Amino acid sequence: MERDVREFLEEIGREKLVARGVLYEGHVLIARTQDIPPTMGGEESKGSQSRITDLLRAGSVKPLQGLMREHNVTRLVAEDQDWFLTDDGEFKNPRSDETKEGNVRDLENPGSVFTRQNRHINPFFEKESSKVERDVREFLEEIGREELVARGVLKPIGGTYQLRGTSIGPLQDLMREHDVARLVGFVAGSRKWFFGVDGEFSNPASEEIKTGNVSQLLGKGNVFNYTNEHINPFFKRKSKEPSGDQEDPPTSFALERDLQSALRGNIEQLEPGLKITDGGTERTVDAGRIDIMAEDGGGNIVVIELKAGTAGMDSIGQILSYMGSIESPEGKDVRGILVAYDFDERLVMAAKAVPNISLKAYSVQFTFEDRG
Repeated sequence: MERDVREFLEEIGREKLVARGVLYEGHVLIARTQDIPPTMGGEESKGSQSRITDLLRAGSVKPLQGLMREHNVTRLVAEDQDWFLTDDGEFKNPRSDETKEGNVRDLENPGSVFTRQNRHINPFFEKESSKVERDVREFLEEIGREELVARGVLKPIGGTYQLRGTSIGPLQDLMREHDVARLVGFVAGSRKWFFGVDGEFSNPASEEIKTGNVSQLLGKGNVFNYTNEHINPFFKRKSKEPSGDQEDPPTSFALERDLQSALRGNIEQLEPGLKITDGGTERTVDAGRIDIMAEDGGGNIVVIELKAGTAGMDSIGQILSYMGSIESPEGKDVRGILVAYDFDERLVMAAKAVPNISLKAYSVQFTFEDRG
């Protein structure tokens, strides 16, 4: 049986089409004005803004064919567009960037079946979702610092408030509540950072992949690595809670050697009673180079591993290998301290099962004094 594609999709209904994987949320251009900042992406589409709608994409082909078979439909057509798709994969799309007519299995990108056709064959394309793209700073300002802290989006650290790995879930919840599909921000003058409610992100300062999905990251904090001062309007706003001396906002170290240098000069801030025992240089063992060797107040050996950014799951294996390489004299215990700006959530859970390893998140405060 042959059916008109729009009528068939309308009959199935949007909810079922989404649930079956036929329709996907995606971005479409909705405006071009001089006062709207450019959206992210390879091209500088000056003055463009996008919103979310329901699209037929590459992944739609097989689920759609499944629905066709269930409803005894052998061919979907859009006669005014000279377009069709059959239940065995035969198709025709004059707007395809690949073969205009043939079988889906021969396409490098199955999405070519629907290229430039959503507006014409998809009845839900014009029933746009209200979800939009928002500037991240404006969005956070709108929510407000108190609610962001209460919801776990912002973490108070050193008298200021930071976006970290644990911020991701709560931030996505807020985005869904406010029908926001994607948050975008400027980093170093260009709009290169974004985070989507679906977990897609881009951060040029990430120490893992720069663009992809949060699920691909070992350290979820890489979504926000080195970007708080650019995308977080509360980063430099100090807490009203009394904290003794006034502190300037924290930042993170760009290089581990800078962190190591600072920590060597302030080792007791890491743990009272610690004393450095490596003579001021990294110690080489069979497993590699230990950043800092120390001794605690009880005379136990302490291996300190440093990560300037987010520590991933591999970090716990690294410090354990260092600890296993140490020959402990007189039966002294060997402990490990992993110091990082943030930690992968799985690493935090794993560390709970290793009693002789502790995790320490650092922040940095700047102080100034007059010299003339």
